[in-house]
Amino acid sequence: MPSIIVALLGLILLLFNPLQAQRLRWDFALNSSAFPGITVNDAVTDPEGNVYIVGTFAGMVTANLGGTRNSFSNQNVFLARYDRNGAFSRYRGITAIGNLLEGASLVYKDGFIYLAGAIRGNGNSIQTGLASPPTISVSSSGSTDLLVVKYDTSLVYQWHYLAGSTGTDLALGLDVDPAGNVFVTGSFEGTVDFDGGAALLPQTSAGGEDWYVVKLSSTGVPLYVNTFGSTGNDRGLDLAMSSSGLVYVGGKFSGTFDANPSGILDNFFTSGGGEDGFLIQYFDNTTTLVYFTGITIGGTGQDEVSEVELAKGLPVIGGKFQGTGSFGSGQTRSSTGTGDIFLARYNSAVVPQWIHPLGGTDSISLGDLAVDSCGNLFVAGQYQGSVDFDPSAGTRVLNGPVTSGIYYAGYFAAQYALNGSLLFAGGEENAIRNSQAGAIAADPGGNFVVGINLTSDTDLDLSANDDSRPYAGSGNSVFLARYSTGKINVSKTITAGESSLAQAMTWTQRNTWADTVCFCLAGAGPHVISLPTGIPLASADSTVVDGTTQPGWSLGNIVLQGTGINLGLDLFGNALEVYGLTFDQFATGLQIANSTNFVVGAPSRGNQFIRNTDYGLYLTGGSGVVQANEVGTDATASVNLANGTTPAEAGIGLSMTAGPVTIGGLGTGEANTIGFNPYGVYDFSVVEPLTVVGNLFACNTSAGIGLNGAFTQPVITTADVTGIFGSGPANSTVHLYSVDFSACAGTPPCQGYSYLGSVVSDGAGDFAIPGTFTIGTMVTVTATEASGKTSPFSLCNLVDVLLDPSFLQLEAVVGELRWVASEGAWAGFEVVKKEAGGEMLVGMVSELGRMAKPDQSGWYVVKGHTLDGRTTISNEVWFQAMPSWLGRWADDQLEVGHTGAAWSGRVMDLQGKTVWEGEAQGLIRLSTQAWPRGHYVVWLQSLDGNQAQIRVQIP
Repeated sequence: MPSIIVALLGLILLLFNPLQAQRLRWDFALNSSAFPGITVNDAVTDPEGNVYIVGTFAGMVTANLGGTRNSFSNQNVFLARYDRNGAFSRYRGITAIGNLLEGASLVYKDGFIYLAGAIRGNGNSIQTGLASPPTISVSSSGSTDLLVVKYDTSLVYQWHYLAGSTGTDLALGLDVDPAGNVFVTGSFEGTVDFDGGAALLPQTSAGGEDWYVVKLSSTGVPLYVNTFGSTGNDRGLDLAMSSSGLVYVGGKFSGTFDANPSGILDNFFTSGGGEDGFLIQYFDNTTTLVYFTGITIGGTGQDEVSEVELAKGLPVIGGKFQGTGSFGSGQTRSSTGTGDIFLARYNSAVVPQWIHPLGGTDSISLGDLAVDSCGNLFVAGQYQGSVDFDPSAGTRVLNGPVTSGIYYAGYFAAQYALNGSLLFAGGEENAIRNSQAGAIAADPGGNFVVGINLTSDTDLDLSANDDSRPYAGSGNSVFLARYSTGKINVSKTITAGESSLAQAMTWTQRNTWADTVCFCLAGAGPHVISLPTGIPLASADSTVVDGTTQPGWSLGNIVLQGTGINLGLDLFGNALEVYGLTFDQFATGLQIANSTNFVVGAPSRGNQFIRNTDYGLYLTGGSGVVQANEVGTDATASVNLANGTTPAEAGIGLSMTAGPVTIGGLGTGEANTIGFNPYGVYDFSVVEPLTVVGNLFACNTSAGIGLNGAFTQPVITTADVTGIFGSGPANSTVHLYSVDFSACAGTPPCQGYSYLGSVVSDGAGDFAIPGTFTIGTMVTVTATEASGKTSPFSLCNLVDVLLDPSFLQLEAVVGELRWVASEGAWAGFEVVKKEAGGEMLVGMVSELGRMAKPDQSGWYVVKGHTLDGRTTISNEVWFQAMPSWLGRWADDQLEVGHTGAAWSGRVMDLQGKTVWEGEAQGLIRLSTQAWPRGHYVVWLQSLDGNQAQIRVQIP
């Protein structure tokens, strides 16, 4: 099987096998020497892929926390940072007697890390990472106080916020708005002064625990607080901020509470029995929360909304429920066992878009929920027994431990797309283990980190394979593991920075494994990504840049736009693939160097290369396939979007490629459309196998295909309704095309427009392509030699009743058209001018000789008719009406010039190579003894700007 097919099949398996795509990249253990051990509560990542975890430990931790950490028999809080390769970077502790962090959570926002939790007891201290002060003392007012701490990404302390009563007060969830204001939710008991002063009134709970939202400024100053509660226990468990000021709060409650903080209108929420969950939408008007809408979630059992995230600006929640529960808008779901977890996405009016209950006959719990920039959901937790994680008609069943007198459970991790479809699910299976995923976080490089709390050996492979790690230490231990999804998101059209294409391409180099760059840009498009400088990629592994992943994609939907002076994408590495992008107004749109098995476009997944000043696509030092692209034009080949501004440039350029390189193909949709460039395809080295086949060429001003080197030009000697006959390289594949130059006046017409078929020439190079051909069809051929090199197009031939094997030679001589013919009985001759829409008969002559000059400049042919009914057609000649130009060959001399004026000019072969250039007065003669036999184009221009283009043949 060809290697390029193997590579494509590998990509298909990677994209559609959800288990194969989640690969473990690194892991390490955190083990404690005392009970209860060490636990990770939450994790986040920053744009550079650094990982931050928060948790608690007791005893001594000697590995992967930056040296020995000792709690001195107390339970201490730790905040640690690791780089994207898993190497330890920073540690901060909150240490002293009685320290407790309950339900801690982390948020990254704009270069800062925010920690929310609670602290208990006196004499606690926060490590600052500063020389002075190295620690800050904190103490609780009662049982526990709520605590918020802000750090920068080096874990240098910025500020902290502490509030509480004599009861239990917790900070359980937080988020940050674009201005840096911090919104915190949690629970409190009794009376709490949320600002420690007179600006905010103390708040008193209605009974048991009440929930709250407090807004802090970017410097940690309380700005307002809203509290809510019933006579039962109520908690705000998480919240999320939108960029437009919407605040989505989730939690749990029992009894009845008023969700409207204004005191003017009542919006009562009443639980159905036990505890219900809630999701409420507010608006921050800078001085208070304004109630918009909300729903209760659950039934008569114990229900809660513990996780709230925004996926592409809309809320996604997770939690637990028992029995039959309501999820808003009349939608209900029923749990399959004693309790299930759920995931749900809502629109901006808090109407459910999809709801997925997850569970089995045994227990399951939700540990954490994270969302990436494309809205993919990452969920982690703990389960027992069999659970089907696929909400569709398909199944993805994980089989975890089953309770048998002793509690056993396994961790799980899963990923869902924005529309709720399952992308993968995996975890601890088929073993008597005890583990729980307490934290999960996604980074911008298509990776995710799972924090696993355990008291047994654990299998870190998320597929059916086993990759076990031993349990060590006393009490609870932690494994932190990083996996790759293989997909890096581009969700913004910004030039650089988080979620940009530039950042995604940087991540493909950081990740030492295969990646696909995917797009999820907001809106219908077209999406223009302006690049003031090019994006280089030097990758040792496979990289795919796939614009067709954009929802609603069509060609032209994602446009990379340059300034005309830089390179768009400059890709260097193995097995590079590019699909679905438009490269517009660069010097060179896309350059691929030294890539084995590159792929540029595929059927229904092509690229567009337009208006680049040098080359649309440039390939050097590699091998691969270029298919289904639009180069210099659109799909109709009628719109001029040319690449290249000088005669030697091209839509597709190649230099010293190792080969083989295939441009086009004969399968459905494999042809490229290549038009209006100086050259359609130009190979500067002609040392490698280059197959150009099946493409549509039109209006390329120098030639459809150009080669800078020696080649054997195929020739059509006869083209009639029964077959096309000619000669070329021996044992080569000759490809036949029709020609359409109706929109290309003044450009070389011999460019293959529509592929008609192929045949292999014999040992002498002769070929015959039988068939039924239409009279008046213009045809041309290329020849792909056995070595793989493809020639330029041959001269055009017109299919007629019978093309006489004799010749009819036409030339323009001193302002006249003159032709000579082989001996025979000629009935007459037609002088025909080639027009954009067809042909125009200029005149008819009954005998050989000459004809007075036509009135109009243009391309002319002469049709000769014999007495027995056969027809032959001469070569084409460009005739300039005024002034009088000469270009004719005789006796190894080429006579060129103007009959009465000074002029400049050059002579080029049909591949664009100049064989003479100069200026003169009147007519001159050039020796052609050293010139190869063949056809040449003479370009002449007088000082007053008049021009002529004459084609001559040196037989």
